[in-house]
Amino acid sequence: MADRWMYLPMIGVLIVVAWGVSAWLPQTRSSAVALGVVAVALVAALSVQTRAQIATWQNTETLFRHAIAVTENNRTAHYNLGWYLAKEGRADEAVEQYRRAIEISPDHFPSRHNLALLLWREERTEEAIEATCEALRVLRPSAENIRRRLTERLGGATCP
Repeated sequence: MADRWMYLPMIGVLIVVAWGVSAWLPQTRSSAVALGVVAVALVAALSVQTRAQIATWQNTETLFRHAIAVTENNRTAHYNLGWYLAKEGRADEAVEQYRRAIEISPDHFPSRHNLALLLWREERTEEAIEATCEALRVLRPSAENIRRRLTERLGGATCP
């Protein structure tokens, strides 16, 4: 899932492979040519793979849509895609992603909180009240500042 973290740890492995292959092969001209051909083929294959991978990393949306496509029940990908879509002004799509994150992980406060705030911003009052009440239900007791701000958002409405 996090291939971006593999660059540095692989340096040592690749050094061992490079030195190991040269020590393992007989020191002849034909083995040097064969090693060169294999190296060029490997670089070409990895270049093709890199080109395909770059499309995934084009932007935040393509990254998290790809993560959703290749994993199951990935709350983090749905939450982050919802955040990105909300920031881009695509509220309906963001609401859908936050709701999917909540479906996967019902106690995830950030998804519930962001959903509630987005619904308030979009003036979808009934949905916003319900989302705010659900966020308050999963909020940890020690987060009194957030509890106060969410309760103020309710503007006198009561949670069922």
